[in-house]
Amino acid sequence: MRSQTETRAEVSFERLSRLRDTGFHRLRPGIDNLSTRVLRLAGSAAEGCGNVRMLRDARTLGLSVEWRYRYGFPGETDHAYSRVLRQFPALHHLPPMTGAERSGDGISAATETALLAGVAEWRREHPAGALQVFADGEALVVLDDRPRFGRHEYVFAGPAADLLRHLEAPCPLAVLSARFGPQVHARLSDLRECGLVFTDAGNWVHVLPTTT
Repeated sequence: MRSQTETRAEVSFERLSRLRDTGFHRLRPGIDNLSTRVLRLAGSAAEGCGNVRMLRDARTLGLSVEWRYRYGFPGETDHAYSRVLRQFPALHHLPPMTGAERSGDGISAATETALLAGVAEWRREHPAGALQVFADGEALVVLDDRPRFGRHEYVFAGPAADLLRHLEAPCPLAVLSARFGPQVHARLSDLRECGLVFTDAGNWVHVLPTTT
């Protein structure tokens, strides 16, 4: 029998691993949205990049995640959704939401239609999506086989591998710039173009489940 538990989206990888090892294989982490701005309007202290990190770590550990995409909060804007929706294809390999739930008035009808289409596409494409990273000495090898990105193998070494390791947890651009130099923004843009990172509210995190 597979046990289910409720937890916070901010739970660490180590805590998730312990939950799995004690018999919990299905989680309800309270992931309601992937936009930090919308999460604040919903009264949540969680952050968009933190929610994506949780989904990524759950995929690494083979855990099922039960969550719904909630929207329709007073004060939310179409822009907050469009930025995240453009990044949905990069997340299709991660545990999909069970659906979407409108909480009230908020975004326009056009954005709502785009959101519902994005949710449906994520759920449809998820079984065919595969993305993983593993270490090869000091280098990191990424195997990508997602419908929207094609089949690729990337090898990251030196500073490029260090950057990916630094993105295991959400990190602000200012911190990344201080550590890796002003050229880091171009590197991040390249990673986003390949669908290997997610960004929201000035933070960045990679979306690469690890081979365990």
